[in-house]
Amino acid sequence: MKTLTTTLLLLLCLTAFGQFGPDTTSSGGLNPTTIEEYNYLTKGYKVQIESGLDMKKGYTFIDIGQVKQGSYSFDIKGLIREAKKEVAGILVVAKSGISGRTYYVCIPINNYELFGKYYNDINAWDEAMTTAYCYVISAYYGETTAGIFELEKAKKK
Repeated sequence: MKTLTTTLLLLLCLTAFGQFGPDTTSSGGLNPTTIEEYNYLTKGYKVQIESGLDMKKGYTFIDIGQVKQGSYSFDIKGLIREAKKEVAGILVVAKSGISGRTYYVCIPINNYELFGKYYNDINAWDEAMTTAYCYVISAYYGETTAGIFELEKAKKK
């Protein structure tokens, strides 16, 4: 079941962020998440929060949402490159109310190699947490896709 859930999650995220395949330059011209940005979101952000350090220079966060699903909570933020006003990556702070653990994962933008790291990070979670995360991401994807469809429909009028 965990493999099925993880595979579903991977496919959902791949299609949601247009990253399917190793060509990291063909996804609508989006600049890919760099390894430095990925490491900041998966490791540096935690150090920054725990130590009370300033935000990484040249970046800002936008809050995307906070969702609780069962015993798990997910705080989702977009890392924005200030100079270009573009998304560099998506930070997910996942907290387990059962184990007490907190995980920091990065959903990379347009970087298939880093997407493999993201997959490995969420694959290490317990099955119940992965299932809750899949539910949250699926709901968000459905809502976002519907919103995009409505915007496109409105533009045609």
